[in-house]
Amino acid sequence: MDLRTLLGTRRAGGMVNRIIQKATSAGIVVIEKRGVGKDGEIYAYKRS
Repeated sequence: MDLRTLLGTRRAGGMVNRIIQKATSAGIVVIEKRGVGKDGEIYAYKRS
């Protein structure tokens, strides 16, 4: 799924990074960064 298309903005990476930071400060991991591809950063949902 391309978050940029879904959210209607090219700034999806910043939003995802904020979610990661807030979740980490609460002691949980819901999304992990997998790297950077040709179209931007690659994220994956962390399954428990």
